[in-house]
Amino acid sequence: MNKEKKNLILEKIVLLTREDVGEIFGYCKQTINEMFNDNEFPAITFGKKHLVELEALKKYISTRRG
Repeated sequence: MNKEKKNLILEKIVLLTREDVGEIFGYCKQTINEMFNDNEFPAITFGKKHLVELEALKKYISTRRG
């Protein structure tokens, strides 16, 4: 994959950390941890780092649960 193509892909993919999600929604750490530990939440795990892709988060938020 050439550098130009790689940069284009990376521009389209936005990954958010637990801290990012907490800041966006104003939730406490415990609530964010519960979200990321929920099997329905679209979290991605890389080693100890937990991330969520922005578009997947938008879709998750727009779906009514409970």
